[in-house]
Amino acid sequence: MNRRLYGMLGKRLKEARLDEVHDPRDERGQRWALGVLLRCLLGGLLSGARSLADVEKLSMRLSRPVRRLLGVRRRVPD
Repeated sequence: MNRRLYGMLGKRLKEARLDEVHDPRDERGQRWALGVLLRCLLGGLLSGARSLADVEKLSMRLSRPVRRLLGVRRRVPD
């Protein structure tokens, strides 16, 4: 099921323009780009994650193609 969802996400992800969302965070504490965090959250939402901890666990189990698609290089902390 996740494979189909991520396939659909790959086709339509650019339309969401998540990299263009204004980031209100202070630059000094940023370790993650907002676009990467939003893409990971969207992937978690589509996979049925119910919490940020679930998204963190999901980010550890992503395959390489999905990591490339979402722009996630390592585990995204909750």
